[in-house]
Amino acid sequence: MMAEAVLGNPHWFGGKKRLIVPVPMHRGKQARRGYNQAQELAVLLGEELGWPYAGVLKRLPDTLPQASLSREQRLRHARKIYAADEKRMKRSPVRGRDVLLVDDVFTTGATADSCARLLLRSGAASVCVLTLARTHHAWRG
Repeated sequence: MMAEAVLGNPHWFGGKKRLIVPVPMHRGKQARRGYNQAQELAVLLGEELGWPYAGVLKRLPDTLPQASLSREQRLRHARKIYAADEKRMKRSPVRGRDVLLVDDVFTTGATADSCARLLLRSGAASVCVLTLARTHHAWRG
């Protein structure tokens, strides 16, 4: 479904220099869970589309879960907990590329906003966000 959504909207990606980037999960949480669902989606999507994949962002250590915050708090907090992974950026630069940022769920947009800003600051030509699901309820945080 996600690949069909991308292929059905070719105007999202005008250039040939494309890159799929997953929203990162903190290493500790990923170790406990055993996987990062956004990463799994991004890898499969890259295989389906034939686009390169790179995990060039990282989640910084933090004990405050985004789910416990209001929308305004999420927006401020998300800007502090994500960063560019400089080592991975050197191997898979985003400069000049059209980036597809992949996540599992879109709630308030705080995570997508923070990660997209990082990618644009790192030189991405454009960033589009694709999620598998969006929360249905009106945000009341």
